[in-house]
Amino acid sequence: MKAKLLPLILLFLFASCKNEAPPDTFEIEDKDELIKRLADMYYMESFIGRTHKSEKDSVREKLSDEFYQLYKITPKELDEYLSNLKNDKVLFGSIMDSVSNLLNQKNAKKN
Repeated sequence: MKAKLLPLILLFLFASCKNEAPPDTFEIEDKDELIKRLADMYYMESFIGRTHKSEKDSVREKLSDEFYQLYKITPKELDEYLSNLKNDKVLFGSIMDSVSNLLNQKNAKKN
């Protein structure tokens, strides 16, 4: 009986171990949209940094959910995308300068 079950079990194991394609990498074609998302992500992290220790996790979770609802990407995924973008130093520098300018404009409007 065991000899008959072994091939059947192996068949199910091999059938369940399909080669799945890796998930598509996230790409943002529009540089202005990337800048806006990054500025929002940094603004969000700044807000989280100013919250009380006991509330940080719940605030981070709530803001991350709202960020995902708005942009269909998590802050962690966007941060990973940014890390990969660092390979192109000129583009990375240009984008980060634009993010900094956008954040400064938001702060100037608040004051």
